Amino acid sequence: MSEHRRSALSRPSSTHRPLSYGTGSRWEVQARSRPTKVGMAAHPSTGSGRVALSRAGGCMAELIEALSGRRARRAFDPREVPAETQELLWRAVSVAPSHGNVQSARLLVAQSEGAREQLLAALSEGNRNWAPAAPLLVALGSIPDHEHADSYGEERALWSFHAGIAAGNLMAQATALGLIAHPMAGFDETAVRDVFGAPLELRVLVVFAIGYPGPVESLPEDLQRREQREQRRQPLDRLVAVDEWGTGNSVPARIPRGGAGGVAS
Repeated sequence: MSEHRRSALSRPSSTHRPLSYGTGSRWEVQARSRPTKVGMAAHPSTGSGRVALSRAGGCMAELIEALSGRRARRAFDPREVPAETQELLWRAVSVAPSHGNVQSARLLVAQSEGAREQLLAALSEGNRNWAPAAPLLVALGSIPDHEHADSYGEERALWSFHAGIAAGNLMAQATALGLIAHPMAGFDETAVRDVFGAPLELRVLVVFAIGYPGPVESLPEDLQRREQREQRRQPLDRLVAVDEWGTGNSVPARIPRGGAGGVAS
């Protein structure tokens, strides 16, 4: 096992407060006694407590531009993801919002070669064709212990709400760091939990293959063609319904084949 992979969860960044990781033999959830305040020192107040609008507007434009370049690519460079960079990904998950601030999202990082092999075996056959090249494999899930009826008396699957936002944070941070974070839904959830000895209560939403972009030529020909397809997104008038639902808001059965097809994009 490489030094980077061995130390990813234990060596703190020189510029960040160390994280508190589980110390059990395989699985342990540690709760902090008080939440960490994030972001206040990094963004000084302008007097009214708001970032200057001109600065915010520029940041938003840069954010959309960066996110628009995100792709669920499959060609990876073999170099390791440094421990400090990994910690930035985990911190992006740690600041994700959650209902009632229960912070139920959890990350399962396959650090050892044994854990990697077992996690790869839990993936679908299609994902096993390319995911082994990723230097970092991570499962993300949530603990639904905090599920409860809302004010209307309806049960909500809050675990998926929490995990989905956390996954978005991780992908956004990965994009900002020049990394691929390819989300995979094709896996055996029970097998993934078993790799880490995680409890049955943990619901696994997604497994990520993470790493730096590599040459497309390293992929099989059929996957090379997928990588080279133009990325297509639905127009805003289909995405957004203002005041009432229109026929144009209907969800198509599949994005046209000129785009991402039925695969993660």
